[in-house]
Amino acid sequence: MRCRTFASLFAMAAAVQPGEPAGLYIPVQTDTRAAYVAHLQELTQTMAAFAEEADTQAEQFAEAEKRYQAIGAEMQADLARHDPANGTDHDAVTQDQRSALEQAAGQADHIHSGVMAGFSDLKAKSPALVDASSEASTRCQWIEDATQAGVDDLKSACKAFQGAFGPFRQGIRDLQQAFTQSEQVWTDERAKQEDLLRAAQAPSP
Repeated sequence: MRCRTFASLFAMAAAVQPGEPAGLYIPVQTDTRAAYVAHLQELTQTMAAFAEEADTQAEQFAEAEKRYQAIGAEMQADLARHDPANGTDHDAVTQDQRSALEQAAGQADHIHSGVMAGFSDLKAKSPALVDASSEASTRCQWIEDATQAGVDDLKSACKAFQGAFGPFRQGIRDLQQAFTQSEQVWTDERAKQEDLLRAAQAPSP
């Protein structure tokens, strides 16, 4: 996502370090400036789309947690119906019943695979986008300090960019947190499901 006119646009800015006095001069060549404005606009749109997708994925992670727990509860209830200790008519779990439990566990595994795929896809996209947006954020801070006329389009593009930059970075943090929590629920529920599958395989007393 690096703008090809980046070097020429910021030739005079390259020597300026964060924290130096304001008043940076920005070259105002129309074609060069327009190219970087377009770059910032595209980057802003990409960050907004990523943040929206991350929000959707985080909601799906939360929904997956509920499904893991619901499937485990259903498996527990099915197994309990065939437990002699509960006074049921059946004293053993049939092969069909074992198969139903295994299918339920397989459904949970399928849901988890979808969670992993969604997270992996976004995670693969984020490094390049983080690098490009972080660089652009630093440049926009310099642009906002520019004092000469003729760069209003750059300043406007930077304002829109900075408005999307914060939510984008927060979205990455929220996505990671949601995934970590979802994985903890999955680990716990999967262990319970495996215990139930082992219990279903145990011979009747």
